Amino acid sequence: MLWQAEAYVGPPPAKRHVKSSQANATPATDGTTIVAVFPGGLAAFDGNGRLLWKSDLGRLNPGLFGDATSEWGHGSSPVIAEGRRELVVVGGYYVRSYDPQDGRELWRFKDEAEVKTPSPFASDGLIVFAGGYRGRPLYAIRSGAAGDVSVAEGVPSGPFLAWRTEPGGPYTVTPLAYRGRLRHGRARVRHPRHRQPHALRAHAGASLRDRRRRAEGRGVAAGGGCSG
Repeated sequence: MLWQAEAYVGPPPAKRHVKSSQANATPATDGTTIVAVFPGGLAAFDGNGRLLWKSDLGRLNPGLFGDATSEWGHGSSPVIAEGRRELVVVGGYYVRSYDPQDGRELWRFKDEAEVKTPSPFASDGLIVFAGGYRGRPLYAIRSGAAGDVSVAEGVPSGPFLAWRTEPGGPYTVTPLAYRGRLRHGRARVRHPRHRQPHALRAHAGASLRDRRRRAEGRGVAAGGGCSG
């Protein structure tokens, strides 16, 4: 072990699911800065374990809609995108981008939804994110966004919003980007636990006429991968 550091000390602001912990999210790094999400918010360290900055993300408390007693714990992992090197974090009310060096907020996008678990990712100059119970849309933000880039509900694009899909995005699984295509398990809006593989063009968000296989299983939570 090279070093260990404390990111948060105190009682958890929210409870957790019996199968999870208070540190569900995977840390992210660009090789210089190491960032992690904890109950107390977002914390960034250098390669020697020195705390660089912290940001209070509020009470991270995913749970069932309309049931204030269900508290499952935050699960979406942060990501540091290349290029401008921005740190993207998914929250219950906003998706936010920060400068990983000093924690300065770069942009925010309002996407209020319950139980947002998939992690954001970067592909072809876009920041793509999804998540939320009952098959929320996928969104893609162009690199270089600044300020509040939110749009009204249902608006398909904007100055920095490259595209959004129709409802039916993944509930728990992070989509996969590969050779200009995005693939994800498409949730059926009426039955969000039933998923069907789906493919999109990364630059436009348009559906592809691709071979689809209906997933008869329920409760799929593992992400996929590609090589070659």
